[in-house]
Formats: sequence, C-alpha cells, structure tokens
Amino acid sequence: MIKKLTLITVLLSLACYAFIYFSHSYGPHDQYPDSKHYYNMVESPLDLNAAPAPFVYRQFTTYLTSVAIKFTSNLSYKNIYSFLFLTNLMGIFLTMILLSYYILNDIKIHDISNVILAPLLLFLSYKVMHQAIGNLCEGWVYFFITLIFILFQRNQLIFMFLCLIFSLFVKETIALYSMLFFGSLLIISLFRLKTINKKSAIAFLSSFSIFLTYFIVRKHWLIVPGFENQITLSTYPMQFLEFIMNFEVNYFLKLILHQNSILILIILLIYQKGFGQLIYSNDILACFVSIFVLIIICASTGMMYNDISRIISSSIPLAILIFWERIFVND
Repeated sequence: MIKKLTLITVLLSLACYAFIYFSHSYGPHDQYPDSKHYYNMVESPLDLNAAPAPFVYRQFTTYLTSVAIKFTSNLSYKNIYSFLFLTNLMGIFLTMILLSYYILNDIKIHDISNVILAPLLLFLSYKVMHQAIGNLCEGWVYFFITLIFILFQRNQLIFMFLCLIFSLFVKETIALYSMLFFGSLLIISLFRLKTINKKSAIAFLSSFSIFLTYFIVRKHWLIVPGFENQITLSTYPMQFLEFIMNFEVNYFLKLILHQNSILILIILLIYQKGFGQLIYSNDILACFVSIFVLIIICASTGMMYNDISRIISSSIPLAILIFWERIFVND
C-alpha cells in the first residue's frame, strides 16, 4: 500500500508540475471579484472587519496562508497571491492523494493506471484548473468534501460530524452540499427500499444541524454585513421567480460544459456498464438530485449567476469515488 501510494504521489507530481508552473506564472491572478476579500483576510487574520459576509467566516485558508507568509516578512500583493496559490494547491494535492488512498484501500482497485486516472480527472476538471488552484479558498473545499464522504462510507460518523463543524471555517457550502447529498440519499433509499437508512439519516441530520447553526449564527450572532439576500428567507420566492423570468439557456450550457469531469464519468459508466447504472444506483442518483436542488437554492438566494459552477464542481471528488466503484468494481 505505502509503496503504491508513494509511486502514485511521484507520478501525480510529475503529471501536474507543468500546469502548476504555468498557472502560477501566467494565470488569471486577481481577475475574480472575490480575490480582494481573501487578500484582506490574509493581511488581517481572524479580523471580522477584514471582509464582508460570507467571506469573513471562511478563515481556514487565509489563516493558513497568513501563518506561512509570516516566515517571509513580506506582505506584498504578489507574495500574498503566491502563498494563497500554494495553500490551495496543497488542498487539491492532498485531495488527490486521499482519492488514491481510498480507491486502493477501500474500493480495492490495485491497478495503478486505473487508480491514478481518478485524481488526474479531478486535477483536469475545468474549475480546478481555472479557479481552485488560485487565490480563492476552493482547494480545501475539495479536500473536506472528500474526507466527509470517506468518513461516511467507513461509518465513522462522529469524526464526520467534527469534520463538518470544522468545514464551516473553510466554506459553508461544504455543509450545504453534504446536507443535500445525504438528504437525497436518504429520500431515494426511503422510496426504493421503503425503509429509513439510519446512516444516511444521521449524516443528513448532522449536516443539516451544522448548516442551520451557521445560518443562525450569521443572521443573529456574529453579524457581518454583506450578501444579506442569502440569509433572508422572505426574499427567496421573488428571487427564484426573477431567475425563471430571466432564464438564460446559454448560461446553463456553459454550466454543463464546466463540469467536464462529471461528463467524462457519465460517458465512462455508460460505456462500461450501460445507461441503467445512472438510474438504478442510489448514490449516483443522489449526486444528480443534490446538484439539482443546489441549483434551485442558488437561484432562490440570488447566487445563480455568481459562478454557481464553482460550487457544483466541489462535488467532483465525491462523484469520482462513487462512479469509480461502479465503473471498475460493481457488476
């Protein structure tokens, strides 16, 4: 196991270093409107006045960056970008190793070529290359979603609960997507098996309670101005109606194309096992249902055209693990 994992780490490093160099040297840098908030948070770690909500609650990546950057004694704009880039890269690379470990140890796929394809598919996904390895906070989002799913699969629900709590300091969408996925899995199992899956129920209630806590704390306790429409339930119907009235087909086509890794997974699964697996597999169906509900929520909170594909793409490592088992193991 250790020998194979070491080999995979070396191979992944060799496969990725050229893009990493290109992205850092010639990447889009500060073209994202959110970048300035994370830069301010690096300069003033744990300061609730450093950025508006919801950015200011996402302290993990920026705090980690601020600790690392202290050793250089240089808070220049370029230096902050470089360290944010490296912090997110660390999150993505650890996600790739975690994917490989789970496939080797839990799914029991030992062919190196089949194992290494999974993390490479994550790395080559549109939003990872375009934004996750950059100056936002997305790199660690992928890591925590992967870790939460693995802990769920291993029935380590207490550790999963603790991980969900900590994930609020990374990005609140981790708890949101976990809630939607586990909720979808619970409902699908209930309809198909006519019984409540206790593990899915515990996971759903855990993620729901944690996201609800975030919602209440943001609205009533640690109140920081910014994007109040996200936490004002009374505005949801009108914002959703506005989205329907101004529906843009081209935006949705772009949204689908941004999920290139999920499209590859779907094609591979259909080729290997047929179209039926997309419908009859509970966890695969839960992936699609949770993404659909996520789109509705984003439309209701006025976030639909605020790069929703970045949020959807954070489900890619979870989709890879689910699809990989279906493609290479299950009959």
